[in-house]
Amino acid sequence: MRHILVEIYCRQCGYHTHIKSHTLVKPELEPNLRKRILHHTMFTFECPHCHFKTTFVHNFLYHDTARGFLIFMSKDSDAPESLHKQFPDQALIQVNDPVELAEKIRIREDGLDDRIMAQIKEILRKQDPEVVAIRYHDRDETSKTIWLEYIYADNSAYKAIADQVYEHYVKK
Repeated sequence: MRHILVEIYCRQCGYHTHIKSHTLVKPELEPNLRKRILHHTMFTFECPHCHFKTTFVHNFLYHDTARGFLIFMSKDSDAPESLHKQFPDQALIQVNDPVELAEKIRIREDGLDDRIMAQIKEILRKQDPEVVAIRYHDRDETSKTIWLEYIYADNSAYKAIADQVYEHYVKK
């Protein structure tokens, strides 16, 4: 929908350019852009000289009107107060990078609260000191489980928790 020019410097070879990037996506109108976000290709640039891939971040808004949430991505600023005022009945989520953006979209689309998932992930992370990060993967309605990716320094593994764990924190 809306675009800006983003200045890109290749950290590998120094190549410099500007690329056009979206600043607002409404998934109901642009499902292909939603897929690019979820597949981590929307905020990725491949240098045409050395083929080094890098991610970039700029102020960006993802507005899912059907599910009633907005996600504001920025590495250096908070969500504008005007968003709170313009959409008071919709959840406003702040993220810092494209990986977080994709994760929050998946959490919300699966009908979960990202704040509760953050609490659960923090508790689980403390139980395993070798874990670098834990990322939400998906929710399996059939087996009533929530799948998480445990990221370690040299590998990753998928582990499930029961929906009951999530429901326990919802009730608190």
